[in-house]
Formats: sequence, structure tokens, C-alpha cells
Amino acid sequence: LVEGFRLTKPRANIFIFCDIDLFDWLKLTAANMGWTPFRRPIIWRKSETEGLAPWGGSGFRITTEFIFYATKGQRGLNASPVDVLEVKRVPRKERIHAAEKPVELLRKLIECSTLAGDSVLDPCCGSGSTLVACRESGRVGLGIEKDETYFNTALSNVHSMESKP
Repeated sequence: LVEGFRLTKPRANIFIFCDIDLFDWLKLTAANMGWTPFRRPIIWRKSETEGLAPWGGSGFRITTEFIFYATKGQRGLNASPVDVLEVKRVPRKERIHAAEKPVELLRKLIECSTLAGDSVLDPCCGSGSTLVACRESGRVGLGIEKDETYFNTALSNVHSMESKP
């Protein structure tokens, strides 16, 4: 949050996928760093049936993920999407990374919060879904990944787009 605030331009936006247990901490910490946090999490409904079952068969399955959103200053969004985004997760057999997000979901977030030609930074780019979404929506994607295997996968995914019509 500190480095993100330092590195971004005025009126930047930030999205962080998080557990609900971290949401209040993120909101307080971001506000202390100068961000203007949205007061509630954005909810990604990623499945109707497949989900984490922390209590096994004796509890609920988690089919959602929370997204913390904040803006630097008062830019806000270019559009006004609803706070529940329903986009199917990447099917298990196709997932390259355990936390892989679908390009469609990332493209929705990118397009409502940036303009064509803007830069988007993903400091944990994993398989490169954010970078692919940036290319598809005319943004400049910058990614950081410490795992060499995932870094190479992200490069491959982004470059494979160059061969598509």
C-alpha cells in the first residue's frame, strides 16, 4: 500500500484480492497511507458450486472472493459496475496458478478504472492474466513475478496473444 501510493499517479486506483479477515485492516491501513477506500468489498462470485470447504462436509463452501478497492484522491471509476461480479473461475484442469484469475474478470476491473493507454501494474502477476487483459483492452500492462516458472508462463501467455488475429 505504501509503495503503491508512492509509485502511482494522482487519481490512481488499486484492487487487492483478499480474504474477508483482511478487509478491515486493508481499509484502515490504506486510509492511513492516503488512499480513499471504498467502504465495502467488491465480491467476485466465481462459482455456483465449486468452492473451498474449510469445514469439509460440515460447513459452507466458499464460492466467492473479496476485492478491496481504493482510489488515490477522487478519481473513482469510469463506469458504475455493480459490487458483485459474476465471472466463472478458470476451470481447475486449465489453471496454471492456484490463485489464477480469469482474464474476463480482470478486464472488467481494468476497463472500469482506467482509460485506453493507461498503465496497469500487477506486482504479483502469476500466469499473466492481468497483462493479457491489459493487451485486450488497450492498456499498458506491467507485471512483477518472483517465481521464474510463473514469470516465463506470463511472458508466454502475453506473447501468444501476438499471434492471434
